[in-house]
Amino acid sequence: MRRRNRLLTLVGIISSLLSTTFSSDKDTIKKDYSFMYKENQYTLSLRLSQSEFQYVRSIKLKCVKKENLGFYTLPNDGKEAIETINSSIDKIIEADPSLTIEDFPKIVIRFVQSIEYKSDEETVGFADYTKDPYETLLEGGDCIDKSILAASILGIRKYDVVLVRAVVSEKGKEEGHVAIGIGGNFDLRGFTFNHKDNTYHYVEPSGIDLEIGEMPFDKFSLMNTYDLPRIMYKS
Repeated sequence: MRRRNRLLTLVGIISSLLSTTFSSDKDTIKKDYSFMYKENQYTLSLRLSQSEFQYVRSIKLKCVKKENLGFYTLPNDGKEAIETINSSIDKIIEADPSLTIEDFPKIVIRFVQSIEYKSDEETVGFADYTKDPYETLLEGGDCIDKSILAASILGIRKYDVVLVRAVVSEKGKEEGHVAIGIGGNFDLRGFTFNHKDNTYHYVEPSGIDLEIGEMPFDKFSLMNTYDLPRIMYKS
C-alpha cells in the first residue's frame, strides 16, 4: 500500500497556563511536533510563552520533590495547555473519516513520542529534576518527564492512567525507567500488568513509533505504580 503523507497543522494558542498573563508577541515561541500515525504525517503546532516557562521553572525549583509521580501530572495553576493539545487532537480525528475516538490515546502517545528526549543535565544542568508538563512541551525531557506529560494529557480526558517506575534491561544494560499504563478494552496484544485488580496496557512515551502494549526492553521489573490525583478525573 502506498504511503499517504497528510500534513495537518493545528496551531494551539496557549495564553493562560497560569493565573499570570503574558501577552508579548516577542515572548512567544512556536513549537512544531511532527509524527506519523496510520501512514499519515501530522504536525501539531503550539505557541508557547517563554515567560510562562520561566515562571513555572522558578516555582518548580522551590518545590520539595514529590515521592508520588502522579502529582506532577497536574500543570501548575491550570490545565489550559493540556486541554489545547486535546482539542487539537480532536480536530485531527474530526478531519479524517477513517479515525474514531478509539484512536485518541494512540495519537496522544505518538505526539508525546515526537517530543525530543533530553536528559536533566542537558536542560536544567543537574540530575534528578522532574518537570511540569509545560516545561517538557517547550524543551523536551527524559522518560519521567515524557511519561508525566502523556499521563496528564490522557488523565484530563478521564482515561484510566497510571505511572510506573521499573528496572529495565536492554542488551545487558540495566537502568531505572518510568513509563505509563492505560486501562481500557483495547483490541491489542502486548505487555500488560495488574494494579489494584485492574489490567493496564504498557505504554512507552519515550520510544519512537511504539504502539500501546509494545515492550521495547529485554527485561522489565515493575517497582512502583502511581495513581493520578483524583482531581484529574473531576469535570
